[in-house]
Amino acid sequence: LNRLPRYFDAKLVNEVSLADIPKILSERHPHLSATQHQARMTVSAHEASHFLVALLSRTTNFGSYGYIRVPGKSSKHGGKKGAQGCVPIGNLESHKWDMMVSLAGSLFSGMVEPDNEIVSRGDQKDYEERLSEYARENGISVEMAEVEFGQMVTDETAATLVKYWPTIDWLATALLLNCSANGDIKIWPIIEYFYSDPKRLVVPPRSTYFELPQKYADSVATRGLAASVPREW
Repeated sequence: LNRLPRYFDAKLVNEVSLADIPKILSERHPHLSATQHQARMTVSAHEASHFLVALLSRTTNFGSYGYIRVPGKSSKHGGKKGAQGCVPIGNLESHKWDMMVSLAGSLFSGMVEPDNEIVSRGDQKDYEERLSEYARENGISVEMAEVEFGQMVTDETAATLVKYWPTIDWLATALLLNCSANGDIKIWPIIEYFYSDPKRLVVPPRSTYFELPQKYADSVATRGLAASVPREW
């Protein structure tokens, strides 16, 4: 477990959870403190929420390598600036799915870290830019687009995160287990695992490190919000 993985092993991810990561990766990253492990787990879960929605959209517009930075190490793809991360996802053709991908990270972080405003700024900017494109194409104001379209996108994104909460934990765990000692990740083996059988995105029951706040689960249920899942699934 502590050596650089040669291939993606989904069975291993099924057997462990995000909470196990500090112990499992203690030899691969012996210099990290408990706080630094925690930071990488938080970053990984944030990136996993973006990743989840992109996988649900069935896009193939991914980069080859992502990263979850290891403090004190230099990532080949992400530089050296502390525990930050990226799963490279390009623009999607659908305004709705593109905006959902952008929103997923900020909504997830808002659920588990409501006081952390910095992490969500980039996501919000991407969402607003695509909303503006939608407004221009439809000849309406951005304010009207937010009411007629943006709120629906936000609601569906929230419902999707609630439905697939264990999958976010699974993906975050997979990202960290498959990092190199410097934090770089080959993304496509994980993508291919799900695209070979999309139903795998409903992962086996597992304990999640980040607890889903009950108020969000209740809100989705009370309002009858539905997750976005491609019809062919």
